[in-house]
Amino acid sequence: MMHFLITIPLLAFLCLFLPYKYKKTIMIIFAILCNIPFFNHLSLCDIIFSFSSDFSLFSLIIFTLFIMQNLSKRKISFINTKGILFYLICSLCIFLSFLGLIPIELYYLDARYSIMIAFSIIILMYFLDFILASILALSLLGYGLSLFNYSNVLDYLFDAPSLVIFTILLIKAKINGKNNH
Repeated sequence: MMHFLITIPLLAFLCLFLPYKYKKTIMIIFAILCNIPFFNHLSLCDIIFSFSSDFSLFSLIIFTLFIMQNLSKRKISFINTKGILFYLICSLCIFLSFLGLIPIELYYLDARYSIMIAFSIIILMYFLDFILASILALSLLGYGLSLFNYSNVLDYLFDAPSLVIFTILLIKAKINGKNNH
């Protein structure tokens, strides 16, 4: 099932390069084409899924919001820099813990402690960015409903693509902040 969800990040990436006038039509055609098998009964989404890891529910929601933001005529910003920075720090700590590069084993804790860490992150995020906290809470709800076949609650909240995306957003915000002064 996850390979069909690869369409969402592909459409979000496509949003960056399309003019608004033809964006909806091209995105619908692209969404259909990237799921049609063309090589050894594999579609573009199947091929990308074989190289990439599973996406977290959090990043799929962020990609969906990014698509909706780019399809809107009004330009709205739904997350702020403080929330991005806090998410980056938490995500980097979890990622380094997963790799064993920091001495604290956050990723491999018992499920109860992982859920307490997730709740703590959501509560702290609430004070920095309500929208990101809401998305994290929805991802935690996805864990409770077992939407994906992940055994760790942190897999629903953090992944490498969201770490890269938020790093790019933070750099972009920093560049735009320098240009405005």
